Amino acid sequence: MTMGEESTRFSAALQEAVADLEAPNPESLYAGAVSRRRRRVKRHSIGASLVAIVAAAGVGAMVMNTAGARHEMTTTTPTTTTASPKPVSTQHIAEINTVAFNPAGTMLAIAGDDGTVRLWNPATQQQIGAIATGSVVDELAFNPAGTMLATAGGDGRVRLWNPTTQKQTGATITVSSEVVNGVAFNSAGTMLATAEDEGNDGTVRLWNPATQQQIGATITVSTGVGVCRAEFNSAGSMLATFDGAGKVGLWNPATQKQIGATFTANAGSCGAAFDFAGSVLITADNKSSDTKGTVRLWNPATQQQIATIATGSEVYAAAFNPAGTVLATAENDNTVRLWNPATQQQIATIPAAQVYVVEFNATDTMLATTSYQGVQLWNPATHKQIGAIVPTDPEPK
Repeated sequence: MTMGEESTRFSAALQEAVADLEAPNPESLYAGAVSRRRRRVKRHSIGASLVAIVAAAGVGAMVMNTAGARHEMTTTTPTTTTASPKPVSTQHIAEINTVAFNPAGTMLAIAGDDGTVRLWNPATQQQIGAIATGSVVDELAFNPAGTMLATAGGDGRVRLWNPTTQKQTGATITVSSEVVNGVAFNSAGTMLATAEDEGNDGTVRLWNPATQQQIGATITVSTGVGVCRAEFNSAGSMLATFDGAGKVGLWNPATQKQIGATFTANAGSCGAAFDFAGSVLITADNKSSDTKGTVRLWNPATQQQIATIATGSEVYAAAFNPAGTVLATAENDNTVRLWNPATQQQIATIPAAQVYVVEFNATDTMLATTSYQGVQLWNPATHKQIGAIVPTDPEPK
């Protein structure tokens, strides 16, 4: 064999090996995408989860800062959608880390590693705008009026945007020397909470979105581990924080003082949110220690667990419909399951790829799921797919 032939053979073998390494294995893509925000949290190596809320009776508004029509699931027998997901488009972008509907449900914001927030009309699946943020986006949130979009991520800064004009509003907020893992508006839109790593500790700061100035003192949530998420209750009188060890803290935003004692939901949890009344907290855990897919309901006043839903598979994400009558869980067996939170009984199963984000729109007519295949849109009532937009690059770098 000549030197030239040997070089050509070596090059071909190298390309084949690289292709094998970059193949879109769902498990590895999940670890690279949904865990991206969690992986940056100090000393947190356990898988991530999202958290959602349900009222004690299983009735009431479940998505903070949104208003939606009530949707009752009448069937009590689990059903399975057998139709295969529709093929996605050939457009490729970087990995998607976060999605959010605006409060009216007329806009879907999608963002990820390439630092661009893409704005879509979910009804037509047509892109209606784009925002180049200049940094990896790990989290985003609309304010209650839908007039402001906050983005946060890898450069330790938060930027505020007008989603209509796609222009930045005010100054960039420098939050941390490391990573901002979460952002959340209170229900009045007058306060923005940021959850971040700061050195080896986890902190939460409160900001005035109109002036981009910090409000009050910095809250030190944890030592040796970062804060994954912070969420207000609808009254704005309580802030829940989750750190990388699965510990939940409740705080008074006005005084920045802790309310009650810190409690541990599960070492696999990393998020928190309230029901409309602020009377129940739900955590969705992925597999860790003795937990294999568990949704837990908590009383934030007593920090005591009040109910459990055993899903049977690792839970990567969870979200409630606006009425609080349906809980969606994204699980490790490539399914999204719908549950009745009042009875803890399964309603339906939707076959999907490895989903790491689930979110309902405000009118309960659409459920968005994000996986390594992209963003898919579903009808929560029929459990059928109604669209597919913004696929990710199947060979993430």
